[in-house]
Amino acid sequence: MANLKPLLFAAWVIAVCVAAIVIGVASIPNWIVVACTAILPPLVVRHFWRAPEQTMSESIHEARQ
Repeated sequence: MANLKPLLFAAWVIAVCVAAIVIGVASIPNWIVVACTAILPPLVVRHFWRAPEQTMSESIHEARQ
């Protein structure tokens, strides 16, 4: 799962950039919007997408080892 996050983020950035090229974005302000659209969502998702906390049984199992 840890390797999946960077792959998803990279795929998102590539998809947004490819879409911008296909659409024909040409001006600098529009490329700034594209860059924000490509970078900001993965940053927000990375902040909120955390591993679940350890359960009580996992804690007990870890303590017994």
